[in-house]
Amino acid sequence: MVKKITPVLFVKEIEPVLPFWLEKLGFTKTIEVPEGNKLAFVAFKSGTAEIMYQTYASADRDHPPISADIRKAPPFSMSKWTTSKPSSPPSKAPKSISPNAPPSTAQKKSA
Repeated sequence: MVKKITPVLFVKEIEPVLPFWLEKLGFTKTIEVPEGNKLAFVAFKSGTAEIMYQTYASADRDHPPISADIRKAPPFSMSKWTTSKPSSPPSKAPKSISPNAPPSTAQKKSA
């Protein structure tokens, strides 16, 4: 019986995902493996949730027989969550109108 499963996401660089997991979601960094001035591997944990990241370059060295298959998988990007400014303003979803609700002033003017 499986008691725990932890995904490992492969990325070009780990540093761009740090603010998302640490600051936005409040995870704790439990494992950090440096490689030069960058990170090669990192694990985050919050309660029972855990996720790991490894760079493609590190996987090439650690798992040579499967590194080509790792690179075939779709890339995982956090760019839409980690950018400081949204590229476009969020759109507002239209409000649903109850069939029994009285018309608003705007609806009365357009009728």
